[in-house]
Amino acid sequence: MRTTRLKYTIVAFLLLVASTLAPDNIEYVIFPKPDLETKDLLGLQNTIETLAGGPSRVYASVRRGSSDPVFWVTRLPESGMRALEAMENVEKIAPNKVIMEPFAQYARQSSAPKELRMVSQPPSSESLDHFRDYVFRSDVRREIFVYHAELGIDQKHEDFQGRRIEWLYTPLTRRTGNAVPKESPYADDPGHGTCTASKATGNIHGAAKFATLVVVKMPAYTIGAVTEVFATIADDVREKRRQYSSVVSVSWGSKIQLDESAFPRMSDYMSELTSELHVPIVFAAGNSALEGIGRRSRSRIDGWPAKSRLTTDTWPASFVDRYGRGGALAAANCDFLGQRFPESQRASRNNIFAPGVDIKCAHSGSARGYRVETGTSFSAPLTAGVIAHMMATEEIRPSNQFSPERWDMSQILAYAGWQRPGGEYVLWNRVDLAHNRPSFGYLNQTSRGNFSARQPL
Repeated sequence: MRTTRLKYTIVAFLLLVASTLAPDNIEYVIFPKPDLETKDLLGLQNTIETLAGGPSRVYASVRRGSSDPVFWVTRLPESGMRALEAMENVEKIAPNKVIMEPFAQYARQSSAPKELRMVSQPPSSESLDHFRDYVFRSDVRREIFVYHAELGIDQKHEDFQGRRIEWLYTPLTRRTGNAVPKESPYADDPGHGTCTASKATGNIHGAAKFATLVVVKMPAYTIGAVTEVFATIADDVREKRRQYSSVVSVSWGSKIQLDESAFPRMSDYMSELTSELHVPIVFAAGNSALEGIGRRSRSRIDGWPAKSRLTTDTWPASFVDRYGRGGALAAANCDFLGQRFPESQRASRNNIFAPGVDIKCAHSGSARGYRVETGTSFSAPLTAGVIAHMMATEEIRPSNQFSPERWDMSQILAYAGWQRPGGEYVLWNRVDLAHNRPSFGYLNQTSRGNFSARQPL
C-alpha cells in the first residue's frame, strides 16, 4: 500500500507542476471507477488533494458505515482536470454544474435617477415617465469586481457608504506619493473619478449594487500612467484569480496626437486582459463627432495610427475596432429616447449606446454633493456596471465552461442591450414588463440641473 500511495504522490506532484500555468480553476465532481480497492481509492484521493492544493480543498462524499469515498468535489485548473480524466481509476470527471436554476428574484430602487430607470425600461411603447423605479435582479450568485481606472474617488461620499471598495495603486502612483485613498486634483475636470465611479457601483446612482469597486489609482493622464494602469489591473486579476469575475471601466482618452510607440505596449496589456484573463473592458467612445474636417464626420472612432493631427480619435477607445475582437466594448452616448447624442462617437463593432445626457452623479468634496453631466465618460461606467451585475447574476457567463478562449462580445451585447433597427444596441438589463410595469399616474420629476456645456470624456 505504501508503494501505491508513493506512486500516486509522484504522479500528483508532476501534474501539479504542469498545472501551475493554468489559472482558470473550475469546480469539478470526480467519480472513481466502481469496485476499486480501498488502497486505490485512497491513492486517487491523495492525487486529487495534491492537485487541489491540500486536503482542506477537497470534499470526499462517503456513505454511512463506510470509509471509501463515492466521489470528490474540488476546484482544479484545466490541465489537472485533463490529467485526472486520463487516469485509469477515474470513471468520470465533470464540472459541478447547477442542474436546476433557482427562480430569479428582483429588487427595485424607488424614484431612481432617470438614466437608471431607462436601463430597466422594458421594450414597449410606454414612455419612460411611466417607469418610476430602477428594477434589477437581486439573486446574486457570484462575486464580481469593477476595476475603475482613474485618479481616485472621494470615498466619503454617501454614494459609496457601505459599499465594498478596494484601492489599487500603480507603481507610478506610489512613486509620486499619491498612494492615498482619495481623488487627486485635476484642473480640467475636478471630481471626474468620483462622478464616473458612482455611475458604476454607487448606492444611489450606480447600476451594480452588489459589485466590489476596485479603484485603480494612477497619478495623471499621461502616456506612461495610462499604459501602466492596464498592466497593474492585469497583474492584480492574475494574482487574485479574478478571471471571468471582473470588468474594467475606462472613462478617459486622448484628443491629441500621441507617440505611436506607446500604443503597441498599451495594446499588449489590454489584449492580456481581454484574451488571456477574460476581463471585458468598457471604453468611453469619445465626444468628438462634431469636430471633423469640413463635411467629414468623426462620429466613428478612426483606427490607429492617426492620419493627421485633426483626425486623431479617442485612444484607447479605438482599441475596440483595431484590437478588441473578443473582450472590448465602446460605450457611446444616447439621450433618454435611445438616440445618439450628436457629439458622441461610436465604434464600428462592439458598440453599445447608454444614457449619458444630463445624467446625475456624485461630486467630490461634499458628502452629499451631486452634479449633472453629459458625455460618454458616464455612459461607460453605467455600461460596465450593468455588465458586472449581469455577470453576478450569471445572466452573462463564459460561452464554454471547459476551456473558454475569451468573452463572446456578441453574447454580452445581446444580453445587455436591446437592438433597434439597423443593428445598434442600447443598454438594457433585460427586466421585462412582468417585473417592471408602467405606472400611468407617475410624472417625471427628475431635475435636469444645469446642462454641461463642457463635454468631458
